[in-house]
Amino acid sequence: MKENADYVCGIIAHNLKNFREKQKLSMDQLAALSGVSKSMLGQIERGLVNPTVSVLARIAGGLHVPIEQLVECREET
Repeated sequence: MKENADYVCGIIAHNLKNFREKQKLSMDQLAALSGVSKSMLGQIERGLVNPTVSVLARIAGGLHVPIEQLVECREET
């Protein structure tokens, strides 16, 4: 079960960092837009924490993307 949680956390970490960088947002800027602390964003991007659905929704709102895109596993081509 822990392996599944780690896998999902890794996907979220990867997607969050990609969206943030594509939008050229710093951690501080995303923290201000989402209401999620910079330290929490950093922990999520490093895959150290399992964010709640509420936190994911706030991040998705700050990034202006559907929450599904933060948890979606996409094959890189």
